[in-house]
Amino acid sequence: PEGVVMYYSNVQELANKINQILKDETLRARLQLKARRYIESRYDWTKIAKMMETTYRKALQMVDHFEQE
Repeated sequence: PEGVVMYYSNVQELANKINQILKDETLRARLQLKARRYIESRYDWTKIAKMMETTYRKALQMVDHFEQE
């Protein structure tokens, strides 16, 4: 698996997984690296700016459409 897998409703399992991550330096480092790569691949400023520009353009098109009616 890509990370630590567990059932969300099992509190004891959550505690065990947290302890596992705290005790296992290699696992912790791997999870940190994967988390950073995941965030950087999806949330860099260039991508965010392009998404915002697309959203604004669509909003402007909608305004233009309603003003023409």
